[in-house]
Amino acid sequence: MELKEQIVKHKEFNHFYIFTGDETIVLKNYVNKLTNLFKSKTGGDIKYIDSLGAIYTSFSKTNLLKTKPCCYIIYDDKEYINQTESIWKSIISGKLTKDNLIIMIYNNIDKRGKFYKYHTKYITLFDKLSDELLSKYVIKQLPELSISNANTLVKICENSYSRILLECDKLNHLYLAYNGKDINKCFEYALQNSFIWIPPEDAIFSFVSACLNRNIDDCYYYLNECKLIGESELNILSNLYTNFRALFQVQSIGYNKDICNITGLQMYQVKLVSDKVNKYSNDELLRALRLIHYCESSIKNGIMESTMVLDFMLVNLL
Repeated sequence: MELKEQIVKHKEFNHFYIFTGDETIVLKNYVNKLTNLFKSKTGGDIKYIDSLGAIYTSFSKTNLLKTKPCCYIIYDDKEYINQTESIWKSIISGKLTKDNLIIMIYNNIDKRGKFYKYHTKYITLFDKLSDELLSKYVIKQLPELSISNANTLVKICENSYSRILLECDKLNHLYLAYNGKDINKCFEYALQNSFIWIPPEDAIFSFVSACLNRNIDDCYYYLNECKLIGESELNILSNLYTNFRALFQVQSIGYNKDICNITGLQMYQVKLVSDKVNKYSNDELLRALRLIHYCESSIKNGIMESTMVLDFMLVNLL
């Protein structure tokens, strides 16, 4: 809301922004608002670059002929995250970047890290919007849709504005195909015939179960389901590690009436993995635990892109 007031009401902008969050459509809208305001006020150019480091040295050069200011848009610049505080300060202060506008966009930022804490007041977090607001957006797209159906659509789309826009577009096409008949009946028809995609409720559990069973086809199917509903890679890896560790404990100890006391596991955890014993050898289970830990560390330390970690893990696990 502060950003909206700055851009829309005061027609002003800072020289440096960091955008992150799940609601990518709203994020992109604000990038467009900023770039339009920047062009109208400065006449400058808009450039997409791979990293801030690629142009950092050019900021310090003095030109006899003043060049036009430029708006630089940068996605997932991991190099900048790992820079020193002196570099961060030189960018944030604006003394080095002068009249240029820098917009850095990250899929996610570790809130526990030094980078987040140093840049907190420059970060705009685009969280998912509230049920009430999204229902209003649905009605704006589909004016004759009932409030209850609008609320249902918001819940089905798990408050993802981009998914809501996609489903509204489908419903509009269906409505036009039926010569503009009742949109609420079109909504019911779309639900009954799976035109509206409803995400599986237990995608992570099904994925973990497939991995423990070493079922290759199911692993890739449920991994795709997890990606479609935007499950966190770290959350998936955490669940995998917990269950593979439980399987290793149960398999290495074997049947024992005191297994819960020995392992510290709850009985339901023992039952969950008992039917998956001997799908892997003990050595393979230890290797799996090391692999999952490596993948988790790679995300947190920026060694590997989070979007490719699970595919890498499956190739090496199975």
